[in-house]
Amino acid sequence: MKKHNQDDDALRQRFHKEARRPDENPWFTHRVLNKLPARRRRNWMTALCYGLALLGCVLLWVGLIHGHDNTVVTVRDVLYFFAMLSVSAVLLWQIALTWLPRD
Repeated sequence: MKKHNQDDDALRQRFHKEARRPDENPWFTHRVLNKLPARRRRNWMTALCYGLALLGCVLLWVGLIHGHDNTVVTVRDVLYFFAMLSVSAVLLWQIALTWLPRD
């Protein structure tokens, strides 16, 4: 892990040392910045919606686990389990896509 960071630092220093400066072409910076995608903002409403969905999912899992009769497994139990597993996986995937940085 250390070697990877050292290689990254060395490469970053080399790029900074050998890179052309943007002041050589005054239009370069503006053209590039205008073509970059807009920066995504994370707002509180998105966090609130994901939090409520996650809380609901946890409550449904608790209801599934505590409300289950251990003597008999029905088709309804199996379908409910796989439906909850699918919903939980999609919810966690969406939270990860939204909140984790993309580097």
